[in-house]
Amino acid sequence: MPAYIIVFELKRRQKTYIDLDERLAKFDNRWQVRDSVWIVITERASGDLHSELRPVLGADDELFVARIDDDNSWSGYSQRVTAWLSNHLSDRT
Repeated sequence: MPAYIIVFELKRRQKTYIDLDERLAKFDNRWQVRDSVWIVITERASGDLHSELRPVLGADDELFVARIDDDNSWSGYSQRVTAWLSNHLSDRT
């Protein structure tokens, strides 16, 4: 199943983004890499993900969604994070 990286920059920190958190939490296979970086595993297309998330962001906020291919690497993460990334980003079809 395809994996996507979702990156956003929230320009108005005082605003609450509960709707964004709720939409991201709906994905069964997801990982919050950083505050504003998520990986989701879904059959949906990047444009569909973007269309679902964009309406809950402010007009000045930035959103980036891209499919992750099988050529990826990482370092410095805990064993738990490394296990999730290895299990979900390797050998996907």
